[in-house]
Amino acid sequence: MKFRVLVMLALISLFVLISLPAAMATSIPAKGDTMVLDSYNPSDMAGIMTFKVYPGGGTTYYYFSTFCIQDNVYITPGAQDYVAQVSSMVGYHDTMGPLDYKVDYLFSQFASEVYASLFKDGTLGISGQEYQADFQNLLWNLQGNGSSSYQPYNPYWYNSLITVTDNLAPNQHYGTMVLNLTLGENSTGIDVQNMLVDPPSVPEPASLVLLGSGLIALALAIRRRK
Repeated sequence: MKFRVLVMLALISLFVLISLPAAMATSIPAKGDTMVLDSYNPSDMAGIMTFKVYPGGGTTYYYFSTFCIQDNVYITPGAQDYVAQVSSMVGYHDTMGPLDYKVDYLFSQFASEVYASLFKDGTLGISGQEYQADFQNLLWNLQGNGSSSYQPYNPYWYNSLITVTDNLAPNQHYGTMVLNLTLGENSTGIDVQNMLVDPPSVPEPASLVLLGSGLIALALAIRRRK
């Protein structure tokens, strides 16, 4: 009886381990979803942008916050944009280029909430929205399509981020991907905007099966000892 309980617990654990990553993966946009810009910095659209994401173009949605990666390419608030693909490339209409590894690193930090308090509350007389604008313009400049004459609200913090990225090893990958958006499912080219996303780590199926097998083996070993 105890053996059956142990095996059942092992199988339940395996099911949970397989199901949990799948549930986590649905919390970020994927190819085929539609995104509607819900809120943003109204002064110059330089900051965190929050979207309503409709999985598979359906009617239910969840909120997703991110930064864009193209300056002077705009999204219309309230309009539906289509996730044409999720890639490591930044689209410029009909051409594609790689995501800069420094941008990759900085956004991975944002996704890990390293800057959460600054972006929410600000500090030293600088608002959270102004910190967001500094961060956004740095992303644009690093990607090569921003203004080199931008004057940051907090030059010390802005330059400290530049120093950090200058010390990174080139061509490293930190997990950031790009949401290549179009005006609709049948649109050609990446003709709207590119948003950044940091997908959650999802264990490989083989690793999950191995872990589940280990749990079952443990149950067998306990039975034999008895």
